[in-house]
Amino acid sequence: MMLLPIRTSLKRAAHLGALALLLTATSACPEDDDKETPNGQEPGDESDAGIGGGGDTNLTGSYTVDGVRHSCKVTTQVFVTREYSVVCQNDDDGLVQITFKDEASARLTQTLRLVEMDIFEHPDADTIAVNYIPFDDRVSTSSSEDTVGSASAKASGSRNEVTLTDVVLDSNISTTTAKVSATVPF
Repeated sequence: MMLLPIRTSLKRAAHLGALALLLTATSACPEDDDKETPNGQEPGDESDAGIGGGGDTNLTGSYTVDGVRHSCKVTTQVFVTREYSVVCQNDDDGLVQITFKDEASARLTQTLRLVEMDIFEHPDADTIAVNYIPFDDRVSTSSSEDTVGSASAKASGSRNEVTLTDVVLDSNISTTTAKVSATVPF
């Protein structure tokens, strides 16, 4: 008859674990949910330029990976963390994603520093994270604090542009690198 107390204890442990998970999930939301994002959308609004979606800019850009040039469609995204991402996507090759601290930072004329992507802490207004994600069996690569190359942003009225020049991205799972240059209006 020792089986009944063990079964009861396991049920209680499972219920406590589920309760702890629920409390963690509900308390992980930002404290300022009532504020609008920089582009005027409510947090969590995935329409137009929201999380997972993408604001279609009707613009085209280009990127070069290891000497091969691709034209691309440009979209933008605003993450829950308020980071602003500009995506340059070629459906036959892959995409280059450039992530700024926020939309205001993306719309400044400045020389940019390359950093590693950290969705919980984006250091400064003059930093960006860059990722190249191929749509085939090649390995994705991204920037880090040791990334070589240069990046700049230019603002001119309502038109903005980010330029990457010979940025060498690394894979975090292999020794793969990709040399990326891009001109992306947004």
